[in-house]
Amino acid sequence: MAYEVDAIDPDTRLGWSVVATGYASAVTDPTELNRYAQRLKSWADAPSSGAVRIRPGVVTGFRLRAVNS
Repeated sequence: MAYEVDAIDPDTRLGWSVVATGYASAVTDPTELNRYAQRLKSWADAPSSGAVRIRPGVVTGFRLRAVNS
């Protein structure tokens, strides 16, 4: 599985793009699921239905910057 996270600061126009690739597995332990539900906020307006854990094998990233035209 691959998971990508990007962030750009609108003021400085700088940011990062990071991709973690590895094997994924469902989190099934009720204590862990509750902990994730309490700590992670979804962008979707719906309750959490579970969690997936990625054990990254490769993590890549690069810095984003605006090019003056």
